[in-house]
Order: sequence, then structure tokens, then C-alpha cells
Amino acid sequence: MLFFSAYNAPFVQRDIQILSKEYSLELAYGNNLKKSILNYLLIFWGTIWQVQRSDLVYCWFADYRARIGVFWSKFFRKKCVVVIGGYEVKALLYEDAEQKSISSHLSFILKNADMIINVSDHYQKRLCEIYPQFAAKMVRIYNGIEINPQDMEILEKEKRVLTVCSGNTAARYMEKGIDLFIKAAENLSAYQFVIIGPEGSLKEEVIKNINSDNLVIIPPLAEESLNNWYKKTKVYCQFSRNESFGLAVVEAMSWQCVPVVSSVPSLIERIGDTGYVLETPDIQEAVDKIEMAMNADNKKGKEAADWVEELYNIKIREQQLLTKLKEIDEH
Repeated sequence: MLFFSAYNAPFVQRDIQILSKEYSLELAYGNNLKKSILNYLLIFWGTIWQVQRSDLVYCWFADYRARIGVFWSKFFRKKCVVVIGGYEVKALLYEDAEQKSISSHLSFILKNADMIINVSDHYQKRLCEIYPQFAAKMVRIYNGIEINPQDMEILEKEKRVLTVCSGNTAARYMEKGIDLFIKAAENLSAYQFVIIGPEGSLKEEVIKNINSDNLVIIPPLAEESLNNWYKKTKVYCQFSRNESFGLAVVEAMSWQCVPVVSSVPSLIERIGDTGYVLETPDIQEAVDKIEMAMNADNKKGKEAADWVEELYNIKIREQQLLTKLKEIDEH
């Protein structure tokens, strides 16, 4: 199997681990190259023989790398699977999203890939509505995480409100709803608020707008250190104005954090009935919902953890993914 992806995110690495159990996995040439016309050509010609000697091509994200993988797969009559992560189809999913034209890459991939894997029910449904001619090749398989055994105990929590916002561009400040999170902190001085992950221009934008003593910024953390914050935190907030999946919400819920999220479809989908949803990006509503989550019985957090184990256990993704790949191998 040949694996295309320019991203090193945890969910991509988990798929590499899963696929390596059943396939001799080779990473596509140029996965680490930045986007440019020259690198596009290098990847295009550099992967030709890799695809030719592979039985199956697997691409994470429907970007230009995936287009190359799909093109050579078609040329050599190999099977090709593409995972759509969400950002590629953002303009199709939200009424208030920036309505850029859908890339020619996506159109080509939808037409020519043998299987399209979506990680969200919401955009699986939207893509099937917009492209019914390709619905038969689309499947939904959620992203997954390692479930941490907690022996059914209800964790002791501190009066802390947490959000994770990685990145280094100022645009992430509004995109991830950090403005609303900071305003909520100003109105809830009795609680500690924590933002984990911002760097560069994003961190500068956060610091510039902080007007309260109860909010701290933590640099990006390794998984174990991040889990230690989740364990002690009562409320996890994700106020994104658009979101592809919301993996950080899932991770927090797995450690019994009570989620409070914006009304983005993917986030509503992630939390089910285990948390609280802001109907509008209103500061008072955010304050009220955080208070409700903070005052909820700790059993509420355990319900969130049980929900995650039922739907987002990495073992479920592994079983579903390998089953679907076996089906496509046999056809």
C-alpha cells in the first residue's frame, strides 16, 4: 500500500499504525514537501513507480497530493481510497463559510477514486446530496482515539475551563472562537480558564486581548501532559466558527470533561446529548452554558466518556477501515 499525506496529525499517524498491521506500507515520495508548483511536479513524477508497484493507494485529505495518487492509480489500474478530512469541503458545509469555488482536485478525486471515506455524518450527508452520482462509493468511518481505562470511576474535577487551540496564525483566533472564550473568562472570574497550544501570531493575538487574571496560556503539549490537564478539568469548550471534526473535544470528553460547544454541525455531532450547545455566539449564553456545565453532576462527565468509548474508540475505526479495504481489494 502507498500512503499519501502531507500531514503528521495524530489521526493520520493512527491510520498508519492500523494499516501497517495488514499491509506492507510505503510512504509516498514528497509527503514532507511544502505546496508549490515545483514540488507538485516533483511529487507527480516521483510517485509514478511507487504507485505502479503498489496494489492499493491510500490518501489522507482530498488535496493535490491525493489528486496525483488518484491519477496514477487510474493510469495503472490500481485501487485508490481517499479520506476527506473536512477542510477540503468547508464551503459546502456551512452557510456562513467563505464560498470559494470547490477545487478541481476534489471534483477529479470524487469522480475517479474507488472509495471516499468521510469522518463525519454531516458532510457525508452533504456530499451525497450534492454529488448523488458518487454516493455509492462514499462511506462514513469516524476518527478514533485510544480509550484510557478508568475502571468506571468518576474523576475528581477542578473548577477549570479549558480549550485547545493549536496553530500560529492570527486567523485561528476568530476561527476557533477564542474571542468568545476570553470574554467568558472575563465574566467568570471564579474559574480558571486555560488555552493550550497557541504559538506565533496566534499567541500574540490572544495575549493582546486578555483582560483578566484568571486566564493562562500553555504552549503545545505532548499527549500525556495534555491528558493530565483533561483529567483535572471540569469543562471543555470549543467555540469554533467552523470545524471539520473536533478531535480535541472527543479527547477531552474521554477524560470526563463536560463539553460546551458552538452550534457547528460537526461539534453537535461529536457531543450528542452529553454536553451543552451555544445556539448563537453570544457572550451571555456562553457564560450561562459554562455555568451549567460547571454545576452539573460529575456523572455528566462520565456520560461523555461513555459516549466517546461507544463511538470513537480507535478499535472501531480499525475494524471498519480494514473491513472496507478488504472489500475493495476483493473487487
